[in-house]
Order: sequence, then C-alpha cells, then structure tokens
Amino acid sequence: MPVAVSTAPRAASTPAGGTKQFHHHVVGELTLAYESLDLRAESDLTLTIYAVEPALPTAQALALLASWAATAVDSDKSVQPQ
Repeated sequence: MPVAVSTAPRAASTPAGGTKQFHHHVVGELTLAYESLDLRAESDLTLTIYAVEPALPTAQALALLASWAATAVDSDKSVQPQ
C-alpha cells in the first residue's frame, strides 16, 4: 500500500480524515484516503498520511508512476559522465 506523508499547518475547519481526489497529468484521477494527526510537539502542525487500498485503480496508477519515476532516475544515472 503506497503511502504519502505531509506536514503542514491545518486550519481548524479541516477534517481529520476522509478521501481526497487529485488529478495527475499522466495517470489521471487518483483517490486517496487520508488521516490528519495533530503533532504534540508543534501545536500548529499536522501530520497527514495518505493511503490507498491495493486493489483499487489508484493503487495501479501510483505503481505506474513509481515505475516511471524509477526508470527516469535510472536513465539519468546512466547518462552522467563518470
């Protein structure tokens, strides 16, 4: 299950969990479940965790993006002079 994490200030009206939709120009629509947790040490920061169930189309799209990014990184390494 791919997971993305972000920390950012959270407005009081922001829900603590649910689903969020994103549009990626390569793979299209992505629907991720999320949960936001307030950080004890920093009262104005929130940790947000995004996740997706393995069988959903979003999981396949994220896997495609991960392989595409890995291929791009491998290509960059092979082009650099040694």
